[in-house]
Amino acid sequence: MIDVSRVRRALALALTILALTVAAGTLGSLALLTLAAGLALVWAGAALVTTLAVRRLRVVRTVSHDEVVEGAAITLRFHVGGLGRLPARVELLGPDRTWRPLPAGDTTVELRLERRGAHLIVPSRLRVGDDLGLVRRWAQAGEPAAVLVLPAPALDGAVGRNAGEQTGDPDPDGLQPYVPGTPTTRIHWPSLARGQELQERRMAAPPTGLPLVVVDTAGTADPAAVDWLARAAAGQILRLVQTGGCRILLPGDEAPTALTDGGGHWRQTHRRLAHLHAGDGGPDGRGPVVDPHQTVYLSAAQAPRNPSAAHPRPRLPADVVPLEEDPRSVPA
Repeated sequence: MIDVSRVRRALALALTILALTVAAGTLGSLALLTLAAGLALVWAGAALVTTLAVRRLRVVRTVSHDEVVEGAAITLRFHVGGLGRLPARVELLGPDRTWRPLPAGDTTVELRLERRGAHLIVPSRLRVGDDLGLVRRWAQAGEPAAVLVLPAPALDGAVGRNAGEQTGDPDPDGLQPYVPGTPTTRIHWPSLARGQELQERRMAAPPTGLPLVVVDTAGTADPAAVDWLARAAAGQILRLVQTGGCRILLPGDEAPTALTDGGGHWRQTHRRLAHLHAGDGGPDGRGPVVDPHQTVYLSAAQAPRNPSAAHPRPRLPADVVPLEEDPRSVPA
């Protein structure tokens, strides 16, 4: 990245020194030669200060979250040290792609990601220079940090179970590995007491059955349409969970997954919705559906016309790049 103003200042100083040197030689002027030498020393001093500052600079960056909903704030915290009394300054390339001062001590910067999916926050770009702005060097701060951006549930238009419909309570149906976020009432403590891995009770659907939500990304190559689908599906599933539960079929699924609480299993589903891609298609099977009227079919082809124009995908902030897959282990 070229700093045009710095290049202009450096070029102007170099031309000034050259002009004074030529004039001093032509006129035999010791004063002009001394002035040229003084300016050269100033430039050399600025370069030395900047070089020392880059070597001494210590910047620690931490990222507040590794998983957020679209539009939620992530805080980048910077701790700057090592410069001491050097006449140097540090600047940070902010999320809005403008340079901002990064003073010694602690500084926080707010970052918002409004595009679902896995992203990588790469090391932040810094520039270090002397107080006169004559010389600058580039530096970086922080380790790469993966962040998963979850689709914001679109609850408008989501339909819950009828108020008079009996949901029943799900019955225990064996054990399965524990999922973080599952209510403690469903944890099978005896298995832990016997020294086994933590287990939770798998709950069967209540006798009256649960509505089925089918999510299908086929029929479009527009990422904005899949974004719309992910938000609509998240809103519909969450609304049904709040009113008794549902069954879910996502692309690639062969059988429905029952979801009856807003704990760990909802979080798993939410993460899978963050990873929907155009062309994933529909589920491999829809399983037995007793009542077709209790099936909610959501397809990317149902997205509003020209979703890219109505809701363009926002530009990612500086030093954030999209990832095809989340490098962390995301349960399927």
